[in-house]
Amino acid sequence: MNALLNLQPAGKYLPQRLLGEDWTAYEGCSRFGVSWRASRLNHLTKNELRSALGVSLRVHENPFEKLTHTQASPSKLLELSPDQTIDTKHWPMEFWWPFGGPIPWEAMPWRLRICPACARHCYHSMLFQAPGVHHCPWHRVALIESCPRCDRPLLAGTREGLPIGACPCGHDMVDYVETIEGDSATLKKKQDAIEGYGIWAACSRRVSYLVPPTQYDARAWHALHGLAVPAPNALLPGQHGLPNMLASDLILERVSMERAIRHNMRQLSPKSGLESPKPSVVALPSSWKDPLTHIGAELTRMLPPSALKRLSSDPNSRSAMRHLSIFAGINGLYLHTESLEPTTLHMLSSLASALQADRHKAKEDTLSTRAKAHPLAPPVIHRTILRVLSRGYADGARVTLGRHAPELYDNARTRPKTRLPWVVICLPPKLLPSARIAWTPQPGTV
Repeated sequence: MNALLNLQPAGKYLPQRLLGEDWTAYEGCSRFGVSWRASRLNHLTKNELRSALGVSLRVHENPFEKLTHTQASPSKLLELSPDQTIDTKHWPMEFWWPFGGPIPWEAMPWRLRICPACARHCYHSMLFQAPGVHHCPWHRVALIESCPRCDRPLLAGTREGLPIGACPCGHDMVDYVETIEGDSATLKKKQDAIEGYGIWAACSRRVSYLVPPTQYDARAWHALHGLAVPAPNALLPGQHGLPNMLASDLILERVSMERAIRHNMRQLSPKSGLESPKPSVVALPSSWKDPLTHIGAELTRMLPPSALKRLSSDPNSRSAMRHLSIFAGINGLYLHTESLEPTTLHMLSSLASALQADRHKAKEDTLSTRAKAHPLAPPVIHRTILRVLSRGYADGARVTLGRHAPELYDNARTRPKTRLPWVVICLPPKLLPSARIAWTPQPGTV
């Protein structure tokens, strides 16, 4: 613990053995947590992190994001524990992620979330970053993303050369003595919660598949928290219901299957055109006419009589209205997808493509391969496509109408909005499938 006698050559005033060799109370500690504790106990500056811990940080670089995504060898960090009590299996986010499919790193913001009580010991677990986890399971306190005193981001001080955990306002969450000793009182609770949640998350990944939007979403975590199925309280105690992290205008939808419903209803054809992410004319089943026609009627009722008269007399407006119309054909319906928000159209393309053959990725874990293994996957995916298309069509048509009828912006109820869809398809073996959809409103459109 205090072997600080041998110094490195070349003028580097760093000990060959750093303070903090006892990691028994840090069960499930993340890679960031290991670096955090070692840097604070040994008062390492940003320039000393590379030689001491194998971590190099550039100016204004987020240390948490860097340590989470880095693929560098952890040998330097593992040398901190001669008795090998640091377990690297808890470092990857894939261990804690409750959804199947790749983690959408580029679509979601990545901010550090900590337990204020754990922060006194420089403890952080990737469990705190998992969707649906919003309270520390062993301290039963809410997780935070900003300084409790000034509301700055937790790592704002590192940009100004301050130690990790210290804020420019002067608030420091770390207690030096408690960081040396560790939080032994909660060790058994940590072990039980981490082991139980790890097993539950692995099971959840096998039955659910996340289809994220194709663009960055600043409110992604609102959607992920809303889509995540809460872990049983026996496995992850302390979750007291959703706090105010969910936006009040977040829309959550559920698509379910009932045994009494016929599942051989008219569905999308293999070449409907909806599998293309580019705007085009797509062919839809004739049974989808009523919900889409109802949306068009509702949009028309939103417009005042003066706007309807202007739209019918202006050539440009009439052209836009034709593109919003649904055309009946011999084999079904036809709809222009130019009015759909591009991200919504990409989502529909991903869902429609999952219903087709996936020969090149037969061995990979894709929605297509999962859909082939469940006999009722096609009906629930078709229903999900209809639900996404319906709301996406309603939002896109309102935005298109707003360009020719600015009266829509006068009322909060009729104001055009842009939302991004997040979809989770649940395909439990030998059970009825379901789907969950979260729509996140985009800044500037609500």
